[in-house]
Amino acid sequence: MRKKKIKILHVAQAAGGVDRYIRMLLKYLDKEKFENILVCSQDFNREDYDGLVDSFEQIEMNRAIGVSDLNSIKEVRRLIKKYNPDKEKVEFDFLTISDTPAYGDKFKKMGSTVYKVPKHINFLGYYFAIDKILREGNYDIVHIHKNSAIDILILKVLQRFPNIKVVVHSHNTFPSVGGKLEKLHKFNRKYLYDNADYRLACSDNAGKWMYGKE
Repeated sequence: MRKKKIKILHVAQAAGGVDRYIRMLLKYLDKEKFENILVCSQDFNREDYDGLVDSFEQIEMNRAIGVSDLNSIKEVRRLIKKYNPDKEKVEFDFLTISDTPAYGDKFKKMGSTVYKVPKHINFLGYYFAIDKILREGNYDIVHIHKNSAIDILILKVLQRFPNIKVVVHSHNTFPSVGGKLEKLHKFNRKYLYDNADYRLACSDNAGKWMYGKE
């Protein structure tokens, strides 16, 4: 029996760097394991994605999707429902240090659990809170969004769970802090690189910033 593919829905409005990043990602994703659906704005070219995606959905989007663009929001919601993964097989939970995480209420309505953990300054509280969540949650994948490698504590916790696949996603291209903290970032990069199963970045420069020049 052929194993069912993992379905990924990519939603993008602005072309440019986002367009290049998505095509680079799709180029290296295993087509035998993943089904890719792209929902994008009129700024994207369908021909660029021939052979890269299983489905290409193009809708009209403005520069910023907000209350003034209800038609775009409704259309994106319709397509998300159209390609919605089987909720009996796929579950998404979220971990945050914020008391009021963005979209927290919406995620909860979708059936997700939003975990609030202590801030990093509370070293032991942060560590053991994450350890407890991972131990009780029986997760297959942890997807970590990062701006720098200054804090790698969650990766230290994940070493206790060798069966969990770790995805690190870089969202920054320059230091938001300097001095000793920037040096700590550069020192930690190799550890972060070595302990991630998959490494993503929103651009080439974001990849070099997070993982080094290589």
